Amino acid sequence: MDKPTMEFKTTTQEIIDDLHYHQAQAIAEDFLARGLINQSQFEEIEKLNRQSFPPLLAELMA
Repeated sequence: MDKPTMEFKTTTQEIIDDLHYHQAQAIAEDFLARGLINQSQFEEIEKLNRQSFPPLLAELMA
C-alpha cells in the first residue's frame, strides 16, 4: 500500500521572506543577549517580524 505524500509548493518570495525572518530574528536575539532590548521588546519585534516576513512554518509558530 502506498503512503500518502504531502506536497509543498513554495514560491521564491516565501523563501526570501523566510530568510529575512530568520535574519531579523537573529539580530533581535543578539540585541536581547546584549541587553540592548528587554524581553517585552523582543516579543514585540518577533510579532512584527512574523507579520513583515511570514516564515514558512508560521502556522506552527502562532
